Amino acid sequence: MEAPAYRQGQKEGCRQAPVSDPELAPERRREELPRGRTLVVREARPTDLAALQGFYRELEPEDIYRRFFTSRMPDDTFFERLLAASDQGGGCLVVEVIEPDGSTSLVGEADHQPASGAANELGIVVGEDWRGWLGRYLFDALLEDAAAKGHDDLEAYILASNRPMLSLTRAHHHVLVGDNDWSVVRVVVGTHSDTPVWVDDGVRPRVLVEVPGGHWHAAAEAERAGLRVLACPGPGARSETCPALHGEACPLAEEADVVVVSPRQNDAEWATLLEAHERCHPGVPVVIDGRNRATVQGRVKLPADDHEAIVALIETVEATSGCQSEESTSKGSAHE
Repeated sequence: MEAPAYRQGQKEGCRQAPVSDPELAPERRREELPRGRTLVVREARPTDLAALQGFYRELEPEDIYRRFFTSRMPDDTFFERLLAASDQGGGCLVVEVIEPDGSTSLVGEADHQPASGAANELGIVVGEDWRGWLGRYLFDALLEDAAAKGHDDLEAYILASNRPMLSLTRAHHHVLVGDNDWSVVRVVVGTHSDTPVWVDDGVRPRVLVEVPGGHWHAAAEAERAGLRVLACPGPGARSETCPALHGEACPLAEEADVVVVSPRQNDAEWATLLEAHERCHPGVPVVIDGRNRATVQGRVKLPADDHEAIVALIETVEATSGCQSEESTSKGSAHE
């Protein structure tokens, strides 16, 4: 499917400005397509029920499985929930193609809805003939919708075999939520910037893990113990957008209680990252993952495979750091 003219020369990762004309509300975006057609991204409305159901019925079984983790078609309750998303603290956008004769067809849907996690959960699906550029275009519009409604992050559960969806969230610099389920990946993306932020849900300590690939072996145990874990793939995967590697504070590291790093041996970027954390986030302790063969002088190294000991040591490091910070603050106030 041919992409609209705006794609020509578009800078990678650049989001298009949403439609702001009040006369087009609830329209989000509009693009003129070849052969006199028009593509519109807009809020879903109650009259879209039949079109949404028809769109999902035309999807291949594999698409249904990727979206719902089952091959069964969703029931009417799912579609009713989509159409009511805006009233429940979420949002639902549809992509409509308008033909020269005025007829229309629905070719994509994206939504974010309150879920069991701290952030709204997102879902997205694009018709087979429109894949390649429309997914990212619609995803950007969904992030803008969530940001406008006050959501800093969105999260998604993605099958590990769903490479197109993982590529989409990875392009938006996702981080992984602590889990050891290799069949399903839980990711978080930011709506305002390239870096997500911690959700202020009161769960502490917060542990940011810098590990190649984003999968940390002790994540599940740490989550069960009450720690909040987010894992970043580290240098290589996001070197161009990593704030710390550019001398800037990282929102995730800055608000973390402990940073766990699993550096690649003899890798200059990982060595730079360690130095960057010390320089940009001096009050946040950094420890080395025990399974990593690298030994970094002056850094605490976690046990290799004793997950309970890993959790205990992280809690000790976090508590010690907190005491030191309070003592420094107290001395500073007294001096003033």
